[in-house]
Amino acid sequence: MKKYLLKDNFLTKCFGNNVYKLKNKLINQNILKKLKSPFFIYFKTQKKNKLLLKIGFKFIDQLITFRGKTKKTLITNTVSFRLAKKYDLKKIQLISKKNMKLDRFYFDKEINDKIAKKIKIKWLDNYFKKKRGTHLFICLKKNIIIGFCLIIFEMKKKQVIIDLISIDKRFQSKGIGQQMFSYIKQYFQNENLIFMVGSYKKNIKAINFYSKIGLKKLKTENIYHYQKR
Repeated sequence: MKKYLLKDNFLTKCFGNNVYKLKNKLINQNILKKLKSPFFIYFKTQKKNKLLLKIGFKFIDQLITFRGKTKKTLITNTVSFRLAKKYDLKKIQLISKKNMKLDRFYFDKEINDKIAKKIKIKWLDNYFKKKRGTHLFICLKKNIIIGFCLIIFEMKKKQVIIDLISIDKRFQSKGIGQQMFSYIKQYFQNENLIFMVGSYKKNIKAINFYSKIGLKKLKTENIYHYQKR
């Protein structure tokens, strides 16, 4: 079984049943029948796979990864940025629950929205447990948190991987996301940082935003899910 599947311990805790990442696309119905129900399997591949559809997998969406340097942007005096503190967590999680619904867990109608919300909550919680990300930045307007960005900073590569990013819907399309990227460059004192971030194709607003700030498409992956209750 290990030849085909890798257990995802984080998602297993969120779902309350076993969750696996598919390693080998040659999996078949006989192998799936041997798994104890309930379980959930996901697979990412740059090539579309019709064989997976035949054995019950569902195509969910395409994950588009962007990479590159961002355009220069001035940080206005209407907002401020800083590293998040533990006492900020609840407010950050609230923004994630209200504004981060354009991802594969919400797209899959067989997944309860409570689980989709729980994933983001636990994801952010893991930052403060030192299990996820290296830095968590927040954006404030009049001392109220209106956005956040969880990153993985790779010093040797001079690269920032955007793990999670969200701006309160009331403040979107006001240049705050672009200022967040500028603040991160300012924080690391490097205007030439390379950013890498992924977004689902259905999230048209995010796709357009990343292109607008200067990032280029690196790859496109097809996302498949299989769930057995």
